[in-house]
Amino acid sequence: GEPPERRLLRTPAERGTGHHPAADYVSEPGWATFDAHIRHVFARLVELRERGPNRQVPLVMHDYARVMPRPAPAGLGAGPWLHPAFEDYAVPHDDRLAVSDEFTARVAKLLKSMIDERMAADPAAGLYLVNTRSADVELAAAGSTGRSGDWINEIHLTPQGYRKCTVLWADVIDPLFA
Repeated sequence: GEPPERRLLRTPAERGTGHHPAADYVSEPGWATFDAHIRHVFARLVELRERGPNRQVPLVMHDYARVMPRPAPAGLGAGPWLHPAFEDYAVPHDDRLAVSDEFTARVAKLLKSMIDERMAADPAAGLYLVNTRSADVELAAAGSTGRSGDWINEIHLTPQGYRKCTVLWADVIDPLFA
C-alpha cells in the first residue's frame, strides 16, 4: 500500500506478471528516495568523523557479496531481510537472485560514486571501498532455511565465507599501514 517513492520494489500490477529483467522489479522513485537518504547519511557520517577525534582516520566500507534471497533468519527476530519483501511483492522464485544482484550492484555503484565524489573534492578524505561483490563465496541454496553454502543466514557469511573476503579486505587495508 505504500506509494512508489516509499518502497524499493514495484507491485505486480505495476510490472505485470511473469518473468522480467531484474531492473523491472525496482521502484525507481523508491530507489531515488533510498539514494538520497544514503547520500545524506554518508555525508553526515563523514562530517562527524571530520569534526571528531578520528579526523581523516581511514573509513573503509564494503558492498555485498552475492546474496540468495531465502527464508533464513539470524534468530531472535532478526531477518530474513530480502525474502519477506520478495514474497510480499510476488517476485517469482526464478527471478529472485537476479533482483538481489540488481540491488547489490546498485548499492555498490552508489557507494563507489559517493566515495569517488568525496575523494575528488578532498583527496585526503581517506575513504575506501572493499569490493566484496567479487568474492568467490558459494551461494546458499534457494529456499534453504539455515546454514548453506558460505552463508549462515540470508545475509551473513560463515567464517569460511568471511575468510574468502579477507583477501579483498587485505588488498584495501594493508596499504594503509605500509
